[in-house]
Amino acid sequence: MSKNSLRRLTFQLEVSSQTEFDPMQFRELIECSLKTLLGVAGPSYTFGEYDPQTQKGSIIVNSNDLNQIWATLSLYGRHLHHNIALHLNSITIPNE
Repeated sequence: MSKNSLRRLTFQLEVSSQTEFDPMQFRELIECSLKTLLGVAGPSYTFGEYDPQTQKGSIIVNSNDLNQIWATLSLYGRHLHHNIALHLNSITIPNE
């Protein structure tokens, strides 16, 4: 992926219970949602940071895949017996 075609999607995680997800659980949530809804042939992505206090995390995707990944994560509503929602917070160009 060329640097110019990358976008950082930052999501606010909302969980129905008072559970705080740690960075590993956030990673598992993203991986599981994309694999469940898109299968193993889904677009590639890398993980950005995740803050358990604010429950905000990001992934870096190719701009051509942005809409598909955003829609997929918006549809995913249940993870490990928790009702969840991933709200798109921002789309930015990564610094790195």
